[in-house]
Amino acid sequence: MGLIYVAWRNVFRNKRRTILNVIAVAIGMIMVIIGLGWMRGYQTGIFNAMINFETGHIQVLDKDYLAQERRLPLDLNVERASELRARLLTDPRIEEAAPRINFMMTLGFRGKSRTLLARAIDPVPESRVTILHTLIVSGNYLDKSPGVLIGRPLAEKYGLQAGDSVAVTAETKLSSAANAQENFEYMKVAGIFHYGYPAIDENVVYVDFASASGFLLMRDEATKLVLRVKPGDDPGAVLPDVQARLAGTPYQAYPWERFAQVVVSAVAADGSSFGFIFLIIYILIVIGIRNSMSMSVEERVSEVGTLRAIGMKKRTVMLMFLAESTFLAGLGIAASLVAGGAAAWVLQNVGFDFGSLMPADIPIPFGSRFTADFRAYDFLIAVLFGCLTAILSGLAPAQRAAKRVIARAMGAQAAK
Repeated sequence: MGLIYVAWRNVFRNKRRTILNVIAVAIGMIMVIIGLGWMRGYQTGIFNAMINFETGHIQVLDKDYLAQERRLPLDLNVERASELRARLLTDPRIEEAAPRINFMMTLGFRGKSRTLLARAIDPVPESRVTILHTLIVSGNYLDKSPGVLIGRPLAEKYGLQAGDSVAVTAETKLSSAANAQENFEYMKVAGIFHYGYPAIDENVVYVDFASASGFLLMRDEATKLVLRVKPGDDPGAVLPDVQARLAGTPYQAYPWERFAQVVVSAVAADGSSFGFIFLIIYILIVIGIRNSMSMSVEERVSEVGTLRAIGMKKRTVMLMFLAESTFLAGLGIAASLVAGGAAAWVLQNVGFDFGSLMPADIPIPFGSRFTADFRAYDFLIAVLFGCLTAILSGLAPAQRAAKRVIARAMGAQAAK
């Protein structure tokens, strides 16, 4: 207890140095807390956006479809789609299964034409899987007005408005290339949507499933079924059961990550970059505190010599300096838990609107308000970080103090 008391008093002998060390530890720990929640929130936000915008949680396709996906085949389909959909929905963890048909379509209007990726969707199930229905900026969603949904940039480029008629051309489903044929029809522009993501807004159109099925000469068939799992259920745990239900069929279930590999890879790269930057900052913090403790040792050479002369063992001297660095870390931990906890609450419950800082002409497809995602163990990790900082920064100075030769230490005192 006496050693602890002496170490505690020594911490406040140089108040300025103590404050700077405490601030350094606190900043490091706050970075740990905020960094973990920030990266998890970033990852969760991007992944949820992909799930809500595009992929759903699980997709069911013909086993051979992905190998020929580039040609958007209409002959590798999920047949009897309504029957399979009903069977999958018997799983209480699956909220919805929406059928889609992907095909290439040429859209013509007032002498201009453009070949686009078309996606046929069943409006009601699709609205339970993705958020397309919330992105209509003009006209109606397909449940009220069958026809075509067009992105706002494309509509502005061609002067299209909701209610206009457009000519659409596409190849029908065929059993062989020998009898290939195209179908032509006029469709109404039901509405204009805006994702804020040019890759979709300028290159993808949506068609109601019933119209597209007749247009493509397909009967109760779909390119895929896109499943959404109910909140609270783990898609990874549902996937094997979905695959089990597909046993004996030519269909395969895939996780959503299979259809968002670019995004998943980009987020992983961002996480690695963040980890590297954090490691550099952490090393700088440890070096800074270690230098401060080394200065403290040098300033107290005579004191160490006196303590050793009156019988204090090397081990005790080392423990005293380690205790001092531990107290510094403890004060930093306390400060960081208060400040970091407050910042974490704000970021998780209020968020940060970085959209207001961005130019108006730069699209933000995944939303402009960022919210972090914190866990209780983030704070435990930060505490361990503080303890590790105390050990790494205090160990070498403590060992150096303990190895001081008594005569030299006392000589330094006499020289003063």
